[in-house]
Amino acid sequence: MSTQNALAISLDELATALEIYAGPPRPRRRPVQRLSRRGRVVSAAAVLAVVVVGTAYAAGFNPFAGISAANHPATSRDRLPAFLTARLAEFSSTMEKMGHGHLLLKSARSITELPSGMRFYTIATSAGGLCLATVNHPGANAKGGGLECGDSLSRSRPITIASEQVNHSTPRVSYGLALDGVTAVSFRAGGAERTVAVKDNVWAYEGQANLRAITVHWDNGSTQTLIDGR
Repeated sequence: MSTQNALAISLDELATALEIYAGPPRPRRRPVQRLSRRGRVVSAAAVLAVVVVGTAYAAGFNPFAGISAANHPATSRDRLPAFLTARLAEFSSTMEKMGHGHLLLKSARSITELPSGMRFYTIATSAGGLCLATVNHPGANAKGGGLECGDSLSRSRPITIASEQVNHSTPRVSYGLALDGVTAVSFRAGGAERTVAVKDNVWAYEGQANLRAITVHWDNGSTQTLIDGR
């Protein structure tokens, strides 16, 4: 999965960007459209941050391998909110045209929920890729969320890195998936080194943070530093 940071963009802007994409059908990396933090305020209506990058794995590869929180039979708790299902379906065919496979919405698994109420789901793709979907807590935007898609996690890229801010009245939240065995991540925030524990294969931090350099802490005591997600 990609380890690039994701900023919220509107559905219309993303759809336009995907429609005019003129590169190869299976690009290794597609440029990500970004918005300035001081630019346009993202609408409080249903907003979806979507990033689609990386090379798809061969069909049959288990995208949930190494993510224990997602490796469970489907239950009613795994059902995606109706508003999110409808919007994800709009992008599924476009993803497939770009060589990333379509979203397998029935594969969605709920993995954790933050104390704030923000929920996290994993979703597989038909090409063996993996997506992390978020649903914002009701107090911020009841019909807002995000989606980050790319290759599955590996020892060389054991975490994903994303960041979003629903509106100016809510703090920025940085988060990502983590492979089994990753116990915490650390980075600079507020002028100090911050260490954030991993719970249910997810790390999350509320507040401004410098995510360019992140240290991954493994359960065997070793560490691994990623620069720009690599």
